[in-house]
Amino acid sequence: DEVWETKLAACGVHKTQLEEAIPHELGILDEVKANPEKQKALINDNTYAFSKVTPGHVTAMEKWYGKGSAKNIKYSEAFEVAEFGRQVSDSEIFTILPMLQKSYVVPGTIDWTNTGLEIQRGDTLLFNVNGTITWKREGREQCDADGAAYSQSEKKPLPGVSTGALIGRIGSGTAESFLIGTGRKIIAHKSGTLYLGINDDSIKDNDGQFRVWIRKPGTVH
Repeated sequence: DEVWETKLAACGVHKTQLEEAIPHELGILDEVKANPEKQKALINDNTYAFSKVTPGHVTAMEKWYGKGSAKNIKYSEAFEVAEFGRQVSDSEIFTILPMLQKSYVVPGTIDWTNTGLEIQRGDTLLFNVNGTITWKREGREQCDADGAAYSQSEKKPLPGVSTGALIGRIGSGTAESFLIGTGRKIIAHKSGTLYLGINDDSIKDNDGQFRVWIRKPGTVH
């Protein structure tokens, strides 16, 4: 998006470095100073060397942004917590780097997780979900957020939906629960607090967790 162009413009402010010192070292000082397009290309090339996506970056981006979003990222900058200092928790990361989009952990062992996110009727919600849970510890039956092809029990919050799937509800009532799965767009049918849950009639033999990213790009009335 436009962030990359903004960053290049910011780097370009360092005239003595990017328009003089670096071109001088490369032996192209006069050529670059006389050509604004070559100045721009030099800034891009120099900046990209420190902003390209590496395999290590991908691992971190998948954790903090989700696989669906990470695969579309073209440029990145990595920040590393010093290994010899106090190690911060995941929740503290969102304070240190407020530009991160907050994610929510949904344990497979809890019926409903309160996100604390207040939704207004008509809000558009985009979900991106990673992770797997064990929906039946005996036999290590696992599934992603789309759930397992097992719908025997009619006591689940959503009887017709796969067991172990990620579901949601707005407010305290469970009658209007809806499927989220590994990623969907939902238009809120009411206002209230968003809860995320596991579509299972018995969570006692569950394990694992889902990590959920939620974006509200706009409102539909």
